[in-house]
Amino acid sequence: MIAPGIQIVDVEPDGFGVLCSLASRYDKPTNGELHVLHDKGRVLRVVHTLRGPLPIRPVLDDLAKAAVSLRREHGVDRVVLVDRDLLVAQSHAFAAVGPGDVDQPTALRRSNELFWSSPAVVTDPAPPSGAASWERLEQHLRSLGEDYQGLLAGYDGDRCAFTLLARFVAGRIVHLTSLADRDPLDVATELPLSLVASLEVLRAIATADDLPAALTACAPQALISRGLPQ
Repeated sequence: MIAPGIQIVDVEPDGFGVLCSLASRYDKPTNGELHVLHDKGRVLRVVHTLRGPLPIRPVLDDLAKAAVSLRREHGVDRVVLVDRDLLVAQSHAFAAVGPGDVDQPTALRRSNELFWSSPAVVTDPAPPSGAASWERLEQHLRSLGEDYQGLLAGYDGDRCAFTLLARFVAGRIVHLTSLADRDPLDVATELPLSLVASLEVLRAIATADDLPAALTACAPQALISRGLPQ
């Protein structure tokens, strides 16, 4: 949803820092994940994404049951078991998802889809639907028009913490700037796409698995919402 040649102009530094802190929360499990690299069940490496490497257990028998058991034992949000040789066998397929004429967001989505659908990967819970949700959101953004502006603003109490005014062309963001010298509550009512909400609401969106669904759910709690997915 972001054009490769995006222009970022006159973005207010402090406010952009607040926005980046929200964005950094997206799709990051609260309790971390357990990643296990194995060779046909023989464990090679175990890493907790928050605590680092863990002691290696010798063998995983039933991979699906092992993933469930490990998630409960370690209290993580997800366990990912990866068979080394099966993943290496797909190296050409991974290389093929990012030819030179494909933009980075598309290449990343294709890589994620290929990874989670790979026979090398066993995970508990089921694979995330993030790629599909981003596709739905991009389709929605295209449906709002060929060339338009959208506004995102976050409030900390009565204080506006940040504003971000974006220009969308064919569903892709091509220009970003901060809103200067205008009340975001006034501007939001003039645009086809706008979300003005508290930082608390925006944090909940940023940690949701399904972004379009989270945007839809947040509408009643927002100060102003226009053009969000229905």
